[in-house]
Amino acid sequence: MLSFSRFSLVSWLSAACGILPLAGSQTVDKETVATDYHALIEAQRIFAAYGGKHSVKESFSKYLAAAYLFRDDKFVLGGPFYAAQSERPGRLTWRPTYARIAASGSWGITTGPVEFHPNSAAEPPVGYGNFVTLWQKTTAGTWQATYDGGISYTTPAVAVEIVHPKTFPAKLQAAADTVALRNSLQEAEAAFATRAQTSLQQAYVPVLPKAGSELRLLREEAVPYVGAAAQRLASESRQAVLFRPFQTSVAPSGELGYTLGYLDFQQQRGHYLRVWQREGQQWKLALELLAAKLK
Repeated sequence: MLSFSRFSLVSWLSAACGILPLAGSQTVDKETVATDYHALIEAQRIFAAYGGKHSVKESFSKYLAAAYLFRDDKFVLGGPFYAAQSERPGRLTWRPTYARIAASGSWGITTGPVEFHPNSAAEPPVGYGNFVTLWQKTTAGTWQATYDGGISYTTPAVAVEIVHPKTFPAKLQAAADTVALRNSLQEAEAAFATRAQTSLQQAYVPVLPKAGSELRLLREEAVPYVGAAAQRLASESRQAVLFRPFQTSVAPSGELGYTLGYLDFQQQRGHYLRVWQREGQQWKLALELLAAKLK
């Protein structure tokens, strides 16, 4: 989860697309995704409660076994990675302060602050950061993490409570044409990466969401930028960054997706996550995590 990926304290602080076809007409059930949303948050809270009482090795082995993590300059699955790790002192504590779920009710994201404690969770924290976890439902209907990462910073973020949506969309029962949508998202990501070789500012221009959207930008050594602050950061980011995609996925309902990959900036190797949302006919940015020092 953090550059220390809820662990870049892992060395303890070292730790535009056109209209696309759908697969048949999408049928809408009267049921909303509210139940799925709250179950998603509960899955993160259960993970966090376990992590506060157990070591990083034990808790991450249990809950991130099938999730991609960025370790040693590459993406690895949590299960095999932590099986090979030795136990280390320290506890991580965290909580979700934002969550979003797809209209399918089977794909979601959680994010929030993390603190690292040198021995037990009862001790004062010595490191801070923010995690992002991607989730999807298994065939058994339980939530399973598919990616976990984050950023670190030196001072605690202002404590906030999670604000739940006032209304939830109806659950879509028919799947979108995820093959076509995935292809279009790959094209949007490739165009973003091309522009970013000149500057991030240019890369952002066509993909920023409409005003008032809760855009989230996560950067190393800074608390997350949200809303207007994120829009300002995007307009001021003049760094040229090289992005290379690793994985692209789209929710079954088709309105949310993500791209995950490697980034290179001034001889640094890091990784990135971009969560995308469809606005009309185009993919727009909803959340971005750049796990590298861009200053």
